[in-house]
Amino acid sequence: MKDFPVPTNVKATRGFLGLCSYYRRYIKDFATIASPLTDLTKKKQYFEWSEQCQKSFELLRQKFTSTEILAFPQFHSDKPLILYTDASKISIGYLLAQEQLIEINGKTVIRERPIIFGGQRMSKAQEHYSVTEM
Repeated sequence: MKDFPVPTNVKATRGFLGLCSYYRRYIKDFATIASPLTDLTKKKQYFEWSEQCQKSFELLRQKFTSTEILAFPQFHSDKPLILYTDASKISIGYLLAQEQLIEINGKTVIRERPIIFGGQRMSKAQEHYSVTEM
């Protein structure tokens, strides 16, 4: 996530926001922070990457790679580690998560917490591989 490239078009911006939105509940004021990027994805909106967009993008990347969102695995817990994978013609991604007890507004609840995640865009040659070859 910390090496995620700056989006250069609406599709890439939507992709970044989609990735972030899955764990938005762990980021305080997510909607406010992501607002400049969300505005870029609106219909009939001219795509112009502004200083506000850059600040929003950098802050989201920072929050996703800080201890505010990433959890340590709890090996002593009875909760298993969960591995999610995804592949498309142009990219692959992964997420390792675990359900953990966390405190929200004074209440203890069980929530799935990300431990590590990542992915990469395929090279032109790799785009011709079948999904099982990746």
